[in-house]
Amino acid sequence: MPYKSPTNNRLLPPNARAADVVEKAIKEVTAIQQNKTSNAFRVQGYKCVAYHHLLQGRKCSCQSAGKQINGILGKDGKASQGDINQMLTGEMEFTITPYEQPNRLFPGNTTHTSPYSSSDPYQGNFSIGSNGEDGDFPFEVISDGIPDFEDNGPTQPETINDLVGDFDASVLGFSDVACPICFGNGFIGGYAPFSAHRTVLTVADVQLSSEGEINLTRRPLSATAKSFSVIVKLPRGAIGLDVFKVWNMARPVAATFTLDGNAVTSITDVLNSCDGGPHLLQTQVNGEFTHLEIQFNLSTESVYFEFPRRNIGSDTSLLEQMDPFQIILSPNVPTIDSMDVIVESQLGKVLIVQSVNTWKTRQRAILGWEVQVRVIQPQELFRILPARGRIPSKDRTTQPSRDNVRGGYRT
Repeated sequence: MPYKSPTNNRLLPPNARAADVVEKAIKEVTAIQQNKTSNAFRVQGYKCVAYHHLLQGRKCSCQSAGKQINGILGKDGKASQGDINQMLTGEMEFTITPYEQPNRLFPGNTTHTSPYSSSDPYQGNFSIGSNGEDGDFPFEVISDGIPDFEDNGPTQPETINDLVGDFDASVLGFSDVACPICFGNGFIGGYAPFSAHRTVLTVADVQLSSEGEINLTRRPLSATAKSFSVIVKLPRGAIGLDVFKVWNMARPVAATFTLDGNAVTSITDVLNSCDGGPHLLQTQVNGEFTHLEIQFNLSTESVYFEFPRRNIGSDTSLLEQMDPFQIILSPNVPTIDSMDVIVESQLGKVLIVQSVNTWKTRQRAILGWEVQVRVIQPQELFRILPARGRIPSKDRTTQPSRDNVRGGYRT
């Protein structure tokens, strides 16, 4: 008769019992490891401002100005009396027009679709010499020596080859952009900084003085005025001011500011008004401008990263000859992606992200970022993004060590 053993022992893999213990331990030590890595960066890591490129927001006028203007202005660049009254009374928003509305070419037709619709045969009034009211030559093209207007806005007779000529475009970076408002993203502001509040106001957002006028032939739109005013919301709890400046494209414009009737003479005057509510900002400026940029620092804890040994290349066609390199970012950065920008405070360099290697747990707890970056060239517009922190004036050489001649030697 065979022998039967009542035991429950079975052959198990060597890590069967350890798996449950280790899984529980990893959940408990993840937060500790994050703090450990973050504290290591605070010792000798370099401070920086991390900018994440916008994926949504208000459309910039460098791309949408044609649609903003075509449905409102006529052949002579003037709006009708009814449109002006609607804008003055707040019934019409300058940047958005409803799709179902009375047709501007045929006022009696109220069922026609919007002039912005692709099915409208008269989409874009700039190429039409008359809006149908004159009767004679209703589709005469305007030609009076000024740049021609087509469906997408003003056009120049020159081609891109005539403008560029023999210029070597290879000296520009792969991410070179032409708009200092959206930085090529298509959305006003272009970037959202980490632990900061950024506000960018264009000429369509402010109220110009009586003699002010908007230049409709520029992209993005610009304005010429002696002053303008706007209601701004200042964030509550701001501890620093990164930038408070008026720009004409990539050039700063001299301006004086008045906040709620009080002259702004220092950063403290602005920070004292940061209560989270709306404030009246009046700006005195002479000349042309494109936008107003305001950015506040909201955190005492900076973003840290580690610099490796950097290599200076030999490509003489580049003004900034530093080769691309890899950096490691602190785990307190919530997200980083290609085309993001990092402005560091040690050398004052602006770095653009080329590729990212994530380092996360199964529960998506961030343990750090390995990022491949390159230094932008001086002609790229990313250089005007605000920096933060004091940049050392020069490198420091070896400190001299003096002999203690009056005492005994330690070695």
